[in-house]
Amino acid sequence: MTTVVDLLERRVLAHPEVEAVRFRGEAISYAELWERAGHVAEKVLASGGGPGRPVGLHIERSIELVVSFIGILRSGSACVALDTAYPEDRLRYMCEDAQCALVVGDFPYLSTMDGQVDEDTCYIAYTSGSTGRPKGVVYGHAGVTSFVEWQVADSVCGVGDRTLQLTPISFDVAYEEILATLCSGGTLVCCEEDERLDPDLLWDLIEREGVHRVFLTFVGLKSLAVFAQDRDISTYPLREVVVGGERLRCDDDVRRMFAELPRCDLINQWGTVEVLIATNHRLTGDPAAWPLHPPVGMPLPHIHVHVRDSDGAILPPGERGELVVAGDCVARGYHGLPERTAASFVPDPCTLDGRAYLTGDLGLITERGEVECLGRMDDQVKIRGHRVEPSEVEHVINDVPGVAESAVYVAGESSLDRHLAAVVVPRTPALSAAEVFARLRDRMPDYMVPSRIDVVSALPRTPSGKLDRRAFGGWSA
Repeated sequence: MTTVVDLLERRVLAHPEVEAVRFRGEAISYAELWERAGHVAEKVLASGGGPGRPVGLHIERSIELVVSFIGILRSGSACVALDTAYPEDRLRYMCEDAQCALVVGDFPYLSTMDGQVDEDTCYIAYTSGSTGRPKGVVYGHAGVTSFVEWQVADSVCGVGDRTLQLTPISFDVAYEEILATLCSGGTLVCCEEDERLDPDLLWDLIEREGVHRVFLTFVGLKSLAVFAQDRDISTYPLREVVVGGERLRCDDDVRRMFAELPRCDLINQWGTVEVLIATNHRLTGDPAAWPLHPPVGMPLPHIHVHVRDSDGAILPPGERGELVVAGDCVARGYHGLPERTAASFVPDPCTLDGRAYLTGDLGLITERGEVECLGRMDDQVKIRGHRVEPSEVEHVINDVPGVAESAVYVAGESSLDRHLAAVVVPRTPALSAAEVFARLRDRMPDYMVPSRIDVVSALPRTPSGKLDRRAFGGWSA
């Protein structure tokens, strides 16, 4: 079976002197990347890693992060990416849940685990879970390789072209940035954290490094588009901007930005952690003619998408229902959660032996075969491009001493200002919002911490006693 490691090795042999990774003005070639990753692989194998063994990765965005990621894959281990911005409690849970044999990097974790997954597992990616703890999505090499091969073939970027490594390593888009770039012979440009968060600094980096491709959420694209109005970007070499994670909106700011970048395509992608990317739609030509809400496009060649009703029956084109994705892109399931896996990963009704993933997204298939994603069917939300289950945040709040109950809701009228807010009922009058904030910041990433917490005497209820979520608008005012 061909893996992404094999694809990368071919590029190393074909273009050993081409720059592979750049950071802070320094660079290493493909030959240097391969040699240094080989040393990491040897150390991982000597320390208990190897085929089927989960290995954590805890390094800030840098050349060393990319080297270590490739080294873990070369050892045959399953990579468990640990975001350095995450609280220690969350990182430790991820290591223990995955049963990591070791951690590459500076996270103080002494393994007593003997974890084992399928030997052809590429990585385990953790995403928000409804139980109060993140859940690990187990991804095999076959699906990752199929996706990367498609991405390399579809992109206009190739040998020597530069792609930003912008996304935190804990999110699946980071794998797309790294693997799709290196397996095409391109150059990966790592950015500083302040550049990632500041659109003006990010534009400076794009100009200074001559970046050809960047992967963004819609919020990130919108921020860049607004800041582009204060500079001349017409000479910038950007050729592809890939957007996913949130519904794309081609408003006046976005159209104006791409009018200044006539050689740059805007690519709209849709997918989930459990299937990587399922569809792709490339916007070219005059941006003034682009629709406000472009379609997410056609399924990738190795993927099948259909729509089902609440009884599981496949619906014809034009009818709304749950989007279901099948093909070798589908993950193995949730690590250590057989019941959750069985509920979300089901037999593919269109093949004899395939598997499908129930996305929980509402959508339809057009007569042309294009997929339209219309939002979530459950209470999951997207905050700054990250998938969040408010119930997970509620679980953590309810664990705070002095909290009787809580409710978390989404505030903000658009995806640009969307954020979480919470109302908390105390067991004792002494409980303060500051105490709840402090506990959340110790256990959750920043994007999952509510921007506002109100301490109230009781949660709003309907006459039947159910939680009245419509009343939350009064607190968000």
